[in-house]
Amino acid sequence: MYPHFLIFKAILPASMFCFFSFLILEAAVVCPPTAVYEPCSCSESTSTGAIKLNCFNKNLGDAQVNELLDAFLATPGVSPLLNLDLTTNKLTRVPDQIRLYPELNYISLSSNNITSPVGKGSFNFTDGTASDICL
Repeated sequence: MYPHFLIFKAILPASMFCFFSFLILEAAVVCPPTAVYEPCSCSESTSTGAIKLNCFNKNLGDAQVNELLDAFLATPGVSPLLNLDLTTNKLTRVPDQIRLYPELNYISLSSNNITSPVGKGSFNFTDGTASDICL
């Protein structure tokens, strides 16, 4: 098996071999480092090419969720956030950063104490991908 691989590699120009390696890396689905999303969990979906952030029942308040979503956005190389579960926390408002995640198709904010009005443009998804918004 190895001799065939070595022959294949030897036939390819170096630039093509690097190009194939680049394509493989681009297809990877990547969660940020654990420290970015603790105490939540992050799962990678190779079928959708995006990630799910699960913060269900983590006792998070508005400031903690804002910090978490800001850190998530600031982390380079992270795959698009497709699913965000903030159910059963201590939120009193919809996080402003929601509008900065245009690929979201599921957002759950239910079982919180959201009393503030929803900010203008919070759920303004230009590509129409958001299919489930639970408040």
